[in-house]
Amino acid sequence: MKVKFRHKVLRFCLEPILKPLMYIKYGYRTKKIKEKDYNLKPPYLILATHYAQLDPLMMELSFPRHLYFVANDDIFNSKIISGLINYIASPIPISKGIPDITTIINIKKIVAQNGCVAVFPEGNTTYTGVTGNISETIGKLIKMLKIPVVFYRFDGLFFVAPRWGRYKNRGPSSGGVIKVLQPSEYEKLQPEQINAIVREKLYYNSYQSQKVHNQNFKGRRKAENLERVLYQCPSCKSYSTLNSRSNDFFCTVCGYKVTINSFGFFESEKIIYDNIHDWYQFQLAELKKIDFSAVSTGEVLCHEEKLNLYWGARRKRKKRIGRQGTMKMFKNRIEYYSEDITLVLLLDNIKHIVPSQKRSVFLYMNDGDIYKLKFNLSGYIVKTINFFYAIKNYNQGGNYDYMGL
Repeated sequence: MKVKFRHKVLRFCLEPILKPLMYIKYGYRTKKIKEKDYNLKPPYLILATHYAQLDPLMMELSFPRHLYFVANDDIFNSKIISGLINYIASPIPISKGIPDITTIINIKKIVAQNGCVAVFPEGNTTYTGVTGNISETIGKLIKMLKIPVVFYRFDGLFFVAPRWGRYKNRGPSSGGVIKVLQPSEYEKLQPEQINAIVREKLYYNSYQSQKVHNQNFKGRRKAENLERVLYQCPSCKSYSTLNSRSNDFFCTVCGYKVTINSFGFFESEKIIYDNIHDWYQFQLAELKKIDFSAVSTGEVLCHEEKLNLYWGARRKRKKRIGRQGTMKMFKNRIEYYSEDITLVLLLDNIKHIVPSQKRSVFLYMNDGDIYKLKFNLSGYIVKTINFFYAIKNYNQGGNYDYMGL
Protein backbone atom coordinates (compact mmCIF):
# COMPACT_ATOMS: atom_id res chain seq x y z
CA MET A 1 0.00 0.00 0.00
CA LYS A 2 1.11 3.54 -0.72
CA VAL A 3 0.40 6.98 0.68
CA LYS A 4 -0.97 8.89 -2.29
CA PHE A 5 -0.96 12.65 -2.88
CA ARG A 6 -4.49 12.37 -4.30
CA HIS A 7 -5.77 11.27 -0.88
CA LYS A 8 -4.69 14.62 0.54
CA VAL A 9 -6.26 16.52 -2.35
CA LEU A 10 -9.55 14.61 -2.26
CA ARG A 11 -9.78 15.01 1.49
CA PHE A 12 -9.31 18.78 1.13
CA CYS A 13 -12.05 18.90 -1.53
CA LEU A 14 -14.54 16.72 0.34
CA GLU A 15 -14.17 18.23 3.83
CA PRO A 16 -16.43 21.27 3.16
CA ILE A 17 -19.15 18.82 2.11
CA LEU A 18 -18.60 16.26 4.88
CA LYS A 19 -18.78 18.67 7.80
CA PRO A 20 -22.34 19.96 7.21
CA LEU A 21 -23.44 16.52 5.99
CA MET A 22 -22.37 14.83 9.24
CA TYR A 23 -24.14 17.54 11.23
CA ILE A 24 -27.36 17.13 9.26
CA LYS A 25 -27.24 13.33 9.38
CA TYR A 26 -25.94 12.76 12.92
CA GLY A 27 -26.00 16.13 14.69
CA TYR A 28 -22.23 15.69 14.78
CA ARG A 29 -19.82 18.43 15.85
CA THR A 30 -16.06 18.30 16.29
CA LYS A 31 -13.03 20.57 16.24
CA LYS A 32 -9.91 19.92 14.20
CA ILE A 33 -6.91 19.37 16.43
CA LYS A 34 -3.61 21.20 16.14
CA GLU A 35 -0.92 18.55 16.19
CA LYS A 36 1.54 20.81 17.99
CA ASP A 37 -0.87 21.05 20.94
CA TYR A 38 -0.48 17.30 21.46
CA ASN A 39 3.22 17.09 20.54
CA LEU A 40 2.25 15.07 17.47
CA LYS A 41 4.08 14.49 14.23
CA PRO A 42 3.18 11.87 11.66
CA PRO A 43 3.16 8.96 11.65
CA TYR A 44 0.84 8.16 14.54
CA LEU A 45 -1.77 5.54 15.37
CA ILE A 46 -5.34 6.48 16.24
CA LEU A 47 -7.51 4.15 18.34
CA ALA A 48 -11.20 4.96 18.55
CA THR A 49 -14.51 3.74 19.89
CA HIS A 50 -16.94 2.57 17.22
CA TYR A 51 -20.61 3.60 17.05
CA ALA A 52 -21.68 4.10 13.44
CA GLN A 53 -20.75 3.02 9.93
CA LEU A 54 -19.64 6.54 9.05
CA ASP A 55 -17.36 6.97 12.08
CA PRO A 56 -14.31 7.19 9.78
CA LEU A 57 -15.72 10.21 7.96
CA MET A 58 -16.45 11.92 11.27
CA MET A 59 -12.95 11.23 12.59
CA GLU A 60 -11.39 12.69 9.45
CA LEU A 61 -12.93 16.03 10.41
CA SER A 62 -10.92 16.07 13.65
CA PHE A 63 -7.48 15.68 12.07
CA PRO A 64 -5.45 17.88 9.70
CA ARG A 65 -4.43 15.01 7.41
CA HIS A 66 -5.83 11.92 5.70
CA LEU A 67 -6.24 8.83 7.88
CA TYR A 68 -5.75 5.28 6.62
CA PHE A 69 -8.44 3.21 8.30
CA VAL A 70 -8.28 -0.50 8.98
CA ALA A 71 -11.67 -1.59 7.62
CA ASN A 72 -13.71 -4.78 7.37
CA ASP A 73 -13.01 -6.40 4.02
CA ASP A 74 -16.76 -6.75 3.46
CA ILE A 75 -16.65 -3.25 1.94
CA PHE A 76 -14.49 -4.65 -0.87
CA ASN A 77 -17.21 -7.04 -2.10
CA SER A 78 -18.56 -4.63 -4.72
CA LYS A 79 -16.30 -3.87 -7.66
CA ILE A 80 -17.71 -0.38 -8.27
CA ILE A 81 -18.04 0.75 -4.63
CA SER A 82 -14.78 -0.83 -3.47
CA GLY A 83 -12.96 0.70 -6.44
CA LEU A 84 -14.28 4.14 -5.52
CA ILE A 85 -13.40 3.71 -1.82
CA ASN A 86 -9.92 2.52 -2.72
CA TYR A 87 -9.34 5.49 -5.01
CA ILE A 88 -10.55 8.06 -2.45
CA ALA A 89 -9.24 6.63 0.82
CA SER A 90 -7.30 3.33 0.37
CA PRO A 91 -8.50 1.67 3.59
CA ILE A 92 -6.49 -1.26 4.93
CA PRO A 93 -8.62 -4.44 4.68
CA ILE A 94 -9.04 -6.91 7.53
CA SER A 95 -11.35 -9.89 8.07
CA LYS A 96 -13.34 -9.62 11.29
CA GLY A 97 -12.24 -11.99 14.00
CA ILE A 98 -9.29 -13.36 12.00
CA PRO A 99 -5.63 -12.44 12.70
CA ASP A 100 -4.16 -11.31 9.41
CA ILE A 101 -0.44 -10.85 8.74
CA THR A 102 -1.27 -9.04 5.48
CA THR A 103 -3.07 -6.32 7.46
CA ILE A 104 -0.04 -5.86 9.73
CA ILE A 105 2.27 -5.60 6.70
CA ASN A 106 0.03 -2.95 5.11
CA ILE A 107 -0.09 -0.94 8.34
CA LYS A 108 3.72 -0.99 8.54
CA LYS A 109 3.96 0.17 4.91
CA ILE A 110 1.70 3.17 5.58
CA VAL A 111 3.61 4.08 8.75
CA ALA A 112 6.94 3.81 6.91
CA GLN A 113 5.64 6.52 4.53
CA ASN A 114 4.66 8.79 7.45
CA GLY A 115 0.98 7.98 7.01
CA CYS A 116 -1.44 7.98 9.96
CA VAL A 117 -3.37 4.78 10.63
CA ALA A 118 -6.75 4.58 12.40
CA VAL A 119 -8.03 1.42 14.07
CA PHE A 120 -11.27 0.52 15.85
CA PRO A 121 -9.95 -2.04 18.38
CA GLU A 122 -13.46 -3.36 19.09
CA GLY A 123 -13.76 -4.44 15.47
CA ASN A 124 -17.51 -3.78 15.62
CA THR A 125 -19.90 -0.94 16.24
CA THR A 126 -21.46 -1.36 19.67
CA TYR A 127 -24.91 -2.88 20.08
CA THR A 128 -25.36 -1.85 23.72
CA GLY A 129 -23.84 1.63 24.00
CA VAL A 130 -20.83 0.37 25.96
CA THR A 131 -17.34 -0.33 24.64
CA GLY A 132 -17.10 -3.97 23.63
CA ASN A 133 -14.31 -6.53 23.51
CA ILE A 134 -10.88 -5.06 22.67
CA SER A 135 -8.63 -7.19 20.48
CA GLU A 136 -5.76 -8.76 22.43
CA THR A 137 -3.39 -8.06 19.52
CA ILE A 138 -3.59 -4.28 19.83
CA GLY A 139 -0.84 -4.10 22.48
CA LYS A 140 1.54 -6.05 20.25
CA LEU A 141 0.75 -3.74 17.32
CA ILE A 142 1.49 -0.62 19.38
CA LYS A 143 4.71 -2.13 20.69
CA MET A 144 5.82 -3.02 17.18
CA LEU A 145 5.05 0.35 15.54
CA LYS A 146 6.74 2.49 18.22
CA ILE A 147 4.79 5.62 17.27
CA PRO A 148 2.46 7.96 19.23
CA VAL A 149 -0.98 6.56 20.02
CA VAL A 150 -3.99 8.89 19.89
CA PHE A 151 -7.13 7.85 21.76
CA TYR A 152 -10.36 9.15 20.22
CA ARG A 153 -13.85 8.84 21.63
CA PHE A 154 -17.38 9.54 20.35
CA ASP A 155 -20.28 10.80 22.43
CA GLY A 156 -24.02 10.71 21.69
CA LEU A 157 -23.80 8.63 18.51
CA PHE A 158 -25.32 5.55 20.14
CA PHE A 159 -28.56 7.42 20.77
CA VAL A 160 -28.59 9.14 17.38
CA ALA A 161 -27.89 6.03 15.29
CA PRO A 162 -27.98 2.81 17.34
CA ARG A 163 -26.58 -0.13 15.44
CA TRP A 164 -29.68 -2.22 15.98
CA GLY A 165 -32.04 0.58 14.99
CA ARG A 166 -33.81 0.93 11.68
CA TYR A 167 -34.25 4.69 12.02
CA LYS A 168 -32.07 7.53 13.24
CA ASN A 169 -33.00 9.91 16.03
CA ARG A 170 -32.43 13.64 16.21
CA GLY A 171 -29.96 14.82 18.80
CA PRO A 172 -26.38 16.00 19.42
CA SER A 173 -23.25 13.94 18.96
CA SER A 174 -19.55 14.74 19.05
CA GLY A 175 -16.07 13.25 18.99
CA GLY A 176 -12.59 14.23 20.04
CA VAL A 177 -9.11 13.28 21.22
CA ILE A 178 -8.98 12.30 24.89
CA LYS A 179 -5.34 11.23 25.29
CA VAL A 180 -2.03 10.90 23.44
CA LEU A 181 0.37 8.16 24.51
CA GLN A 182 3.96 8.78 23.48
CA PRO A 183 6.39 5.89 22.76
CA SER A 184 8.48 6.87 25.79
CA GLU A 185 5.45 6.18 27.98
CA TYR A 186 4.97 2.60 26.83
CA GLU A 187 8.36 1.43 25.57
CA LYS A 188 9.08 -0.50 28.80
CA LEU A 189 5.58 -1.96 29.09
CA GLN A 190 4.49 -5.46 28.08
CA PRO A 191 1.74 -5.82 25.43
CA GLU A 192 -0.70 -6.97 28.15
CA GLN A 193 -0.04 -3.77 30.10
CA ILE A 194 -0.58 -1.69 26.98
CA ASN A 195 -3.85 -3.56 26.37
CA ALA A 196 -4.99 -2.54 29.84
CA ILE A 197 -4.29 1.12 29.04
CA VAL A 198 -6.23 0.86 25.76
CA ARG A 199 -9.23 -0.70 27.54
CA GLU A 200 -9.18 2.01 30.19
CA LYS A 201 -8.91 4.93 27.76
CA LEU A 202 -11.49 3.63 25.29
CA TYR A 203 -14.02 2.37 27.80
CA TYR A 204 -17.20 4.39 27.50
CA ASN A 205 -20.70 3.79 28.83
CA SER A 206 -23.22 5.88 26.88
CA TYR A 207 -25.81 5.52 29.61
CA GLN A 208 -23.52 6.71 32.40
CA SER A 209 -22.64 9.74 30.28
CA GLN A 210 -26.29 10.38 29.51
CA LYS A 211 -27.22 10.38 33.20
CA VAL A 212 -24.80 13.29 33.58
CA HIS A 213 -25.60 15.28 30.44
CA ASN A 214 -29.33 14.50 29.95
CA GLN A 215 -29.30 15.13 26.21
CA ASN A 216 -32.63 14.96 24.41
CA PHE A 217 -32.95 12.60 21.43
CA LYS A 218 -36.16 12.85 19.44
CA GLY A 219 -37.65 10.04 17.40
CA ARG A 220 -40.97 8.33 16.81
CA ARG A 221 -39.58 4.83 16.22
CA LYS A 222 -36.78 4.61 18.79
CA ALA A 223 -37.49 0.97 19.75
CA GLU A 224 -38.06 -0.58 16.34
CA ASN A 225 -35.85 -3.62 15.66
CA LEU A 226 -34.53 -3.69 19.22
CA GLU A 227 -35.04 -7.47 19.07
CA ARG A 228 -31.86 -7.59 17.01
CA VAL A 229 -29.95 -7.27 20.30
CA LEU A 230 -32.48 -8.07 23.07
CA TYR A 231 -33.96 -11.56 22.78
CA GLN A 232 -34.96 -12.71 26.28
CA CYS A 233 -37.76 -11.27 28.39
CA PRO A 234 -36.45 -10.30 31.84
CA SER A 235 -39.89 -10.84 33.36
CA CYS A 236 -40.89 -14.35 32.22
CA LYS A 237 -37.43 -15.27 30.79
CA SER A 238 -38.91 -16.50 27.51
CA TYR A 239 -36.66 -16.50 24.44
CA SER A 240 -37.55 -14.91 21.08
CA THR A 241 -40.88 -13.53 22.29
CA LEU A 242 -39.99 -9.83 22.14
CA ASN A 243 -41.42 -7.43 19.56
CA SER A 244 -40.99 -3.73 18.88
CA ARG A 245 -43.40 -1.09 17.68
CA SER A 246 -42.74 2.63 17.55
CA ASN A 247 -41.08 3.49 20.90
CA ASP A 248 -42.41 0.37 22.66
CA PHE A 249 -40.74 -2.99 23.26
CA PHE A 250 -42.84 -5.82 24.66
CA CYS A 251 -43.10 -9.54 25.35
CA THR A 252 -45.84 -11.44 23.53
CA VAL A 253 -46.00 -14.10 26.27
CA CYS A 254 -46.27 -12.24 29.58
CA GLY A 255 -47.10 -8.75 28.29
CA TYR A 256 -44.10 -7.04 29.91
CA LYS A 257 -43.54 -3.70 28.14
CA VAL A 258 -41.03 -0.88 28.18
CA THR A 259 -40.95 2.43 26.32
CA ILE A 260 -37.78 4.25 25.26
CA ASN A 261 -37.99 7.85 26.45
CA SER A 262 -36.39 10.93 24.90
CA PHE A 263 -33.21 10.37 26.94
CA GLY A 264 -32.69 6.83 25.63
CA PHE A 265 -33.73 4.99 28.80
CA PHE A 266 -36.52 2.48 29.36
CA GLU A 267 -39.69 3.47 31.18
CA SER A 268 -42.24 0.97 32.45
CA GLU A 269 -44.88 0.38 35.10
CA LYS A 270 -42.55 -2.33 36.37
CA ILE A 271 -39.01 -1.40 35.46
CA ILE A 272 -36.50 -4.25 35.60
CA TYR A 273 -33.64 -2.77 33.57
CA ASP A 274 -33.66 0.86 32.48
CA ASN A 275 -31.16 0.47 29.64
CA ILE A 276 -30.08 -1.90 26.87
CA HIS A 277 -26.65 -2.70 28.30
CA ASP A 278 -27.95 -3.95 31.65
CA TRP A 279 -30.67 -5.99 29.90
CA TYR A 280 -28.03 -7.50 27.62
CA GLN A 281 -25.85 -8.44 30.59
CA PHE A 282 -28.87 -10.23 32.09
CA GLN A 283 -29.17 -12.27 28.88
CA LEU A 284 -25.51 -13.30 29.04
CA ALA A 285 -25.86 -14.32 32.69
CA GLU A 286 -28.86 -16.50 31.83
CA LEU A 287 -27.01 -18.09 28.90
CA LYS A 288 -24.15 -19.11 31.15
CA LYS A 289 -26.59 -21.06 33.34
CA ILE A 290 -27.62 -23.40 30.52
CA ASP A 291 -26.32 -26.95 30.86
CA PHE A 292 -25.83 -27.82 27.20
CA SER A 293 -25.02 -31.43 28.07
CA ALA A 294 -28.69 -31.81 28.98
CA VAL A 295 -29.82 -30.29 25.66
CA SER A 296 -30.64 -32.86 22.97
CA THR A 297 -29.20 -32.56 19.47
CA GLY A 298 -32.77 -32.28 18.17
CA GLU A 299 -33.70 -29.23 20.26
CA VAL A 300 -33.83 -25.99 18.28
CA LEU A 301 -31.99 -23.20 20.10
CA CYS A 302 -32.33 -20.47 17.46
CA HIS A 303 -34.92 -20.33 14.68
CA GLU A 304 -35.01 -17.59 12.05
CA GLU A 305 -37.13 -17.17 8.92
CA LYS A 306 -36.65 -15.32 5.62
CA LEU A 307 -32.85 -15.22 5.58
CA ASN A 308 -30.68 -14.93 2.49
CA LEU A 309 -27.52 -17.06 2.36
CA TYR A 310 -24.30 -16.04 0.62
CA TRP A 311 -21.03 -17.87 0.06
CA GLY A 312 -17.56 -16.82 -1.02
CA ALA A 313 -13.92 -16.24 -0.13
CA ARG A 314 -12.20 -13.45 1.77
CA ARG A 315 -12.15 -10.07 0.03
CA LYS A 316 -14.29 -11.43 -2.77
CA ARG A 317 -17.88 -10.66 -3.66
CA LYS A 318 -20.20 -13.14 -1.94
CA LYS A 319 -22.57 -15.08 -4.18
CA ARG A 320 -26.16 -15.55 -3.04
CA ILE A 321 -26.91 -19.27 -2.87
CA GLY A 322 -30.12 -19.22 -0.82
CA ARG A 323 -33.10 -16.88 -0.87
CA GLN A 324 -35.70 -16.31 1.88
CA GLY A 325 -34.74 -19.49 3.70
CA THR A 326 -35.02 -20.87 7.24
CA MET A 327 -32.10 -21.15 9.68
CA LYS A 328 -32.07 -23.37 12.76
CA MET A 329 -29.28 -23.67 15.29
CA PHE A 330 -28.89 -26.84 17.34
CA LYS A 331 -26.23 -27.51 19.93
CA ASN A 332 -23.98 -29.18 17.34
CA ARG A 333 -24.97 -27.68 13.97
CA ILE A 334 -26.65 -24.96 11.93
CA GLU A 335 -29.18 -25.95 9.30
CA TYR A 336 -30.29 -23.70 6.46
CA TYR A 337 -32.86 -24.65 3.87
CA SER A 338 -34.71 -22.81 1.13
CA GLU A 339 -36.03 -23.59 -2.35
CA ASP A 340 -32.47 -23.09 -3.64
CA ILE A 341 -30.35 -25.08 -1.21
CA THR A 342 -30.14 -27.25 1.90
CA LEU A 343 -27.02 -26.77 3.99
CA VAL A 344 -25.78 -28.27 7.27
CA LEU A 345 -22.79 -26.70 9.03
CA LEU A 346 -21.31 -28.39 12.09
CA LEU A 347 -20.49 -25.89 14.86
CA ASP A 348 -17.10 -27.57 15.30
CA ASN A 349 -16.27 -26.51 11.73
CA ILE A 350 -17.12 -22.85 12.34
CA LYS A 351 -14.20 -20.74 13.56
CA HIS A 352 -16.06 -17.47 14.17
CA ILE A 353 -19.47 -15.90 13.78
CA VAL A 354 -19.27 -12.11 13.58
CA PRO A 355 -21.90 -9.42 12.92
CA SER A 356 -21.73 -7.19 9.87
CA GLN A 357 -23.62 -3.96 9.25
CA LYS A 358 -27.21 -3.82 10.54
CA ARG A 359 -28.54 -7.33 10.02
CA SER A 360 -25.94 -9.74 8.71
CA VAL A 361 -23.48 -12.21 10.20
CA PHE A 362 -20.44 -13.87 8.68
CA LEU A 363 -19.61 -17.49 9.40
CA TYR A 364 -15.87 -18.09 9.00
CA MET A 365 -15.22 -21.79 8.47
CA ASN A 366 -12.10 -23.74 9.42
CA ASP A 367 -11.52 -24.66 5.78
CA GLY A 368 -11.46 -21.00 4.68
CA ASP A 369 -14.98 -20.79 3.28
CA ILE A 370 -17.14 -17.84 4.34
CA TYR A 371 -20.92 -17.85 4.59
CA LYS A 372 -23.04 -14.76 5.11
CA LEU A 373 -26.53 -14.83 6.60
CA LYS A 374 -28.68 -11.75 6.02
CA PHE A 375 -31.53 -11.70 8.52
CA ASN A 376 -35.00 -10.25 8.09
CA LEU A 377 -35.62 -6.80 9.56
CA SER A 378 -36.58 -8.08 13.02
CA GLY A 379 -34.31 -11.13 13.23
CA TYR A 380 -32.69 -12.07 16.55
CA ILE A 381 -29.15 -11.53 15.26
CA VAL A 382 -27.28 -11.20 18.55
CA LYS A 383 -29.07 -14.24 19.96
CA THR A 384 -27.58 -16.37 17.16
CA ILE A 385 -24.09 -15.02 17.89
CA ASN A 386 -24.40 -15.36 21.66
CA PHE A 387 -25.71 -18.93 21.51
CA PHE A 388 -22.90 -20.00 19.18
CA TYR A 389 -20.25 -18.72 21.57
CA ALA A 390 -22.09 -20.00 24.64
CA ILE A 391 -22.05 -23.52 23.17
CA LYS A 392 -18.44 -23.17 22.07
CA ASN A 393 -17.34 -21.88 25.48
CA TYR A 394 -19.30 -24.60 27.31
CA ASN A 395 -17.62 -27.29 25.21
CA GLN A 396 -14.21 -25.79 26.02
CA GLY A 397 -14.71 -25.84 29.76
CA GLY A 398 -16.99 -22.91 30.54
CA ASN A 399 -14.76 -19.86 30.00
CA TYR A 400 -17.32 -17.24 28.95
CA ASP A 401 -15.02 -14.21 28.63
CA TYR A 402 -15.97 -13.72 24.99
CA MET A 403 -19.55 -14.03 23.75
CA GLY A 404 -19.16 -12.64 20.25
CA LEU A 405 -19.46 -8.87 20.86
